[in-house]
Amino acid sequence: MSFTSNERTYDNLVVADFPVTTQRAVLISGQNVVRGEALGKITASGKLTTWGSGGSDDGHRTFYALAAEDCDASLADKAISFYMTGKFYKDNVTISGQASADDITDIEATARDIGIILVDNITAQV
Repeated sequence: MSFTSNERTYDNLVVADFPVTTQRAVLISGQNVVRGEALGKITASGKLTTWGSGGSDDGHRTFYALAAEDCDASLADKAISFYMTGKFYKDNVTISGQASADDITDIEATARDIGIILVDNITAQV
């Protein structure tokens, strides 16, 4: 009899008791994001960018996903992995661009609608 084990490492972003789904897309140039950063999707190009409440509404104002890895697209467009679904500690979600730290509450309802659940670090059950 043989057994196979797939080991998964958890950190202070991902809550362990919920399935996580990732996908890849293009991060638009001029962005340098960190794992766990909130992303928006530019409507015209379909490229990802940092989520933010400021500036013109090109689609980036609507929360789309969380970055699953650090990605430096400062000089050119670059492929990035992002979380489509999962349960995450909201205190460890990064908000940048033209958004404030208080904006995490603004993305919670949208996040839930697309399969991303944001929970407080203290109340999360693992």
